[in-house]
Amino acid sequence: MRRIALTAALLALTLAGCSDDQPLTVKGAITVTNTAGGGWDSPSGVCQLSDGYNDINEGAQVVVSDASAKTLAIGRLGRGNLTEPFSCSFSFTVSGVPAGEKSYGVEVSHRGRIQYPAAELAQPLALTLGS
Repeated sequence: MRRIALTAALLALTLAGCSDDQPLTVKGAITVTNTAGGGWDSPSGVCQLSDGYNDINEGAQVVVSDASAKTLAIGRLGRGNLTEPFSCSFSFTVSGVPAGEKSYGVEVSHRGRIQYPAAELAQPLALTLGS
């Protein structure tokens, strides 16, 4: 009887250490608006920003972190597309984000971390920057 109880206890401890949570993929876009005009180099609709926004460009880092700001995964911005006369949108995908956190932080370049409840990451995020 003790052997069965010990085996059951070991099995419970082993299963407790396992997680069925699959890694998350965080998707979204950041739209940069400059209603003052200027700062856009958009031949053929591809955005290359300047005038204080030149850190937001294709390849800029997108960092997903936990509630204590520990980096969990890193992605990159895609190519920027002109979406309105003074707006450019850059999409991103961050794969391999560990599941199981109550909330996650998302930061594009050095623009500050925004905290989201885990449930909100199931839908694409819509970030904005500018006026």
